[in-house]
Amino acid sequence: MFKKLMNEILIQFDLKTESPLLVRSSSESSELEPNSARVQYLKTYRVDKESNFKLNPILPGSSIKGVFRSNSERLLGNCCDIVGSKKTNKCLSKVKLEEEKNKKEKNGKQLTGTDIYLMNCAACRLFGNLNLKSRISFKDAYPKEGHEPIMNIRNNVAIDRFTGAAKDAALFDSEVVEDGVFTCEIKLENAAKWHVKLILGIIENINNGFITFGGGSTKGFGKMKVEKFSFLLRRYKNLEREESKFDLDNLKNVLEDINIQDEILKEDESAKEKSEKKEAINFL
Repeated sequence: MFKKLMNEILIQFDLKTESPLLVRSSSESSELEPNSARVQYLKTYRVDKESNFKLNPILPGSSIKGVFRSNSERLLGNCCDIVGSKKTNKCLSKVKLEEEKNKKEKNGKQLTGTDIYLMNCAACRLFGNLNLKSRISFKDAYPKEGHEPIMNIRNNVAIDRFTGAAKDAALFDSEVVEDGVFTCEIKLENAAKWHVKLILGIIENINNGFITFGGGSTKGFGKMKVEKFSFLLRRYKNLEREESKFDLDNLKNVLEDINIQDEILKEDESAKEKSEKKEAINFL
């Protein structure tokens, strides 16, 4: 599926906080820092314009990918359990059973990349798994230049589930980004139209407040807004490169009539035909 590069997509946008954002660090505050919050926001060092190392809050690419994948599975339906074992993950178990079956047969064939691709659910085809390389990658999102994030400490208290009152000695505080803008970047290789339509659906749900980032979502944390969206498509054919650029509204209009489930069925049929002829699958 990746032997021949047919297209590349670069999606860039800003994620602006609409409510406090909490991405927990793995380490808690030290006793040497009594004024710091117990739950620390995840930060990393980055070089600024003056070539100085500066500690910045970060929205990890793995967290962004997790949000996109989990919500893609909800939109697509009938997807595998990616965090399960090979027994509970139907995509992994399907491939493993087929491989074992072919080994036992005298003239059993070795599975091709297309065979493995067709055995996987729609989410795994885009985001990948242990048997299949991901088509999509997410960069870590850093604060946008010129938009210094505003940090704050929020006080919290644990509630007793039986009495509904605050638990004794259960007060704790969390460090959050109250206001900030993060620059995000998503890349795709050999993407299909339904991949892009699915991503647009996720972005729409983010803007409508149905999808949140980080922890504390039950307290209203993690609401974001997508701004300054740009989409660059590069097609490759006969050693020539063709580029197309779209903003969010134009891209929605172009893909308005695309039905994701219909496109997946067409992709299956096309992949089977191409596999028999040993040809590359056409995408965008």
